[in-house]
Amino acid sequence: IFRSVLIFNLFTITIVAIVLIVSQEYLIKLIGEPDLTPLFLFGVPFIVFSTLSLYVRHTLQGLEKIQLSAGFKVIERAVRLIGAVLLVIAGFGSGGALVGYILGFVVTSTVGIFTIYYLYYRRYKSNVPIESGLRQRIAEYAIPITATNTARQIDSRVDTILVGFFLTPTAVSFYMVAKQIISAIQLPVAAFGFTLSPMLGSEKAKDNLETATKVYKRALEHTLLLYIPAAAGLWIVAEPAVSLVFGSKYLGAVPVVKVMGLYGLFLAVSRITSNGLDYLGRARSRAIAQGSTSILNLILNLFMIPLFGVVGAAVSTVFTFGLLTSINVYIMYTELNFHIRSLAISVIKITGITAVMSIIVRIGIEFVSGWPTFILIIVLGVLSWAILAVAIGLLDIKKIKNLAPSTEKN
Repeated sequence: IFRSVLIFNLFTITIVAIVLIVSQEYLIKLIGEPDLTPLFLFGVPFIVFSTLSLYVRHTLQGLEKIQLSAGFKVIERAVRLIGAVLLVIAGFGSGGALVGYILGFVVTSTVGIFTIYYLYYRRYKSNVPIESGLRQRIAEYAIPITATNTARQIDSRVDTILVGFFLTPTAVSFYMVAKQIISAIQLPVAAFGFTLSPMLGSEKAKDNLETATKVYKRALEHTLLLYIPAAAGLWIVAEPAVSLVFGSKYLGAVPVVKVMGLYGLFLAVSRITSNGLDYLGRARSRAIAQGSTSILNLILNLFMIPLFGVVGAAVSTVFTFGLLTSINVYIMYTELNFHIRSLAISVIKITGITAVMSIIVRIGIEFVSGWPTFILIIVLGVLSWAILAVAIGLLDIKKIKNLAPSTEKN
């Protein structure tokens, strides 16, 4: 599997690199920026080493070596930052910044592939012939995953492109402000989802579906416990938050931020669900859901943006992504068959906590006059949420302390 996937990657890298080289002049003319010509020279090494860097990280994820995978990502970002800054300071401009990015990928991909080879590949390598049909099954399973990733990349950009097409650059900036805020609050669950996904596949392979079910259900409950209140809190504090972070000239983004709070909730649930479906063998189902909702998102955006402006784009995104997330959770339910009733009870409790917290924050937000009072209100909201969650029994301090070593072991 190590060898076959690496060969497939090198094959696709070669095709894309050739296409980039052949179409380079056409692309530069299409964009209308001849100054990009020097940067295109670095396009091929960027594609080669960035893809191999992803290969390293996802291979280690599949081996459940999460700390090692995370370590390579840290190294990549560190080398990228240092290299880009130093080369720009040295006077190499945007080309130097791009080379700095490439250096980060070169280090992680090279060291990572040698690490995989010496620690894992060489240990298990033998003269046993490859299993019949293995490469074909790998290639076939890669198709729906590729389709899903492609649809997701298009889906994540089409709304912004259409906002720019139908509206103004100012509307695009408002929309991007909302997306930046949502991305910032996704860091905790993104790390958790990266760890959880291979674990679900591993437990299923061992026929430990009960363990996988308990882990996913607990992860889903804790995600909802964190992000339902977060969505409500973002709705309440959107105006002072945007004003303090981005300035009063971006207050037009406030309605979009409020709507996109729900997108943050759906995105958090998706991060612990979607990738896990690939590890459970449901990549095809996930690809169909992603493709269908992406088409629906495009249609809704074409209809909603001219009528309702940038808020229409936000509503379209929230609706279609919420639908996609619901479908993925249902697919996960068909695999793991977790208890809906107990999950519904947890959601009711979380809604109650959210209501109390929201009242406290809503009263306090009237007294915000700057950063100190804003931070104080946020802290007050978090404390009220934590106290209520522990009191009701949704947040167990002892279990949280034991979760880290348990996850690492798995």
